[in-house]
Amino acid sequence: MSSTDIDLTDYESYLDPDFKSTEFANELVMATNNPDDSNLDLSTPMKRLQFDLKDIDKKLKKLSNDNYIELIKNFNKLDELNVAVKIIDPSISLLNNSYDRLNNEIAKPYDEALTLHSALKRLHTTSTLLRSSTYFLYLIQQIEESFSLLQGRIQKLQTKSHLQQMQQNQFQQQQQHHSQQNQQYQIQDDPESFKLLLRCCRNQYSLKQHLSESPFLKSLKLVRDYELFLKDRNLKTLEICTSNIKSFNLNTSEAAMSNIILSLIYLSPETLYNLIQQILSTQTVSSISFLVHTLNSPKSFNSIMSDVMERAKYVSKLQTVMGKITWPLSETEGSHQSSSKNDDNINSNNNNSITERMSVLKKVTKILELQDILSTFWKDVAVGFEPKLRETLNKGGPVAKALRTFSEQIKNSVKANVVASCYIKPLKDDSIEVRMMLNSVRSLDMRR
Repeated sequence: MSSTDIDLTDYESYLDPDFKSTEFANELVMATNNPDDSNLDLSTPMKRLQFDLKDIDKKLKKLSNDNYIELIKNFNKLDELNVAVKIIDPSISLLNNSYDRLNNEIAKPYDEALTLHSALKRLHTTSTLLRSSTYFLYLIQQIEESFSLLQGRIQKLQTKSHLQQMQQNQFQQQQQHHSQQNQQYQIQDDPESFKLLLRCCRNQYSLKQHLSESPFLKSLKLVRDYELFLKDRNLKTLEICTSNIKSFNLNTSEAAMSNIILSLIYLSPETLYNLIQQILSTQTVSSISFLVHTLNSPKSFNSIMSDVMERAKYVSKLQTVMGKITWPLSETEGSHQSSSKNDDNINSNNNNSITERMSVLKKVTKILELQDILSTFWKDVAVGFEPKLRETLNKGGPVAKALRTFSEQIKNSVKANVVASCYIKPLKDDSIEVRMMLNSVRSLDMRR
């Protein structure tokens, strides 16, 4: 008979985990007595309990007798387990002590450190956001301050220019109206203006880099609200830079060229490349056009050639100025000069150039795939002028005869003006530029 064969349904109340003897006794007394009877009968509930006790005892004896072999085996196993426990008990105790020590000295402090680290991380993130946003606002303030001062000076320059025009006659006003509109942002004659422009553009670049390095700033509504503001400032300063570079001439100061070119680099290097290409192309095309028009009047060739020389000298000056400026950005255009430097001291900035950085001239000629800007100018002029001169000579007639009559004067004028076209010092008589231009008029020596 196994334990499962014993019927204990009558004793479920005893087996209940929530069994309470006091409540059970009270219920038993109430069940065996009449509530209206003043005499309390305790013998009946006692007999009930004794009966249950004897019945359970009988069943236990029955179970023991039927399963004594299994009981003995289990008792033996229990003794063996007790012996094994006594053997490993010191080790268990030592292990428990070690565990408690690890828990108290490592696990708990580690959990506390994790909690503290998490709090510090959130604090650091908040602090970084505050610092970044503070620098963002500082740059915004600097940009707005510089741009506001720049606008004020531009308005004064425009007012001054307008007053000067009012003193001229009506015809001159009409002739210069279009030119004034194209140069409404011209600041190259005002040193303070182009210094303000450089400061504004440099801060715009710094702000662009700051936002690139701190993308989490976009989570702030303040930063998102300023995006349109930044776009507007960028477009306006870009327009000012572009307008002034297009207005450069031989009389423009080196300081103005340097500041405005650097300003444009901070805003858009690609725009600078395009403008330099346009300037070179414009000066070349104009020079060829003037030279071609003078073929019908060889006596004025030297005057026109002098004008072409002035254009070439302007190109040479632009090349010289760019050669003195250090390219302010890294090769990836991702780094920028420290804003702690004096924005106004452009020459000092150039003299302290970093050796691994190239000049603006080297960068531009590399992008435009040019060896030398002045040589390119004379090469393009020679290539454009030579076929026109040869075509005119081949037509013959009085024009061709006059050109051959003045051939020596033309060649001498070409040589003298090309030699004088370099901004820094005269070119050599046998320079590549001189040879190219003399080759362009070589057809003057050919007789039909």
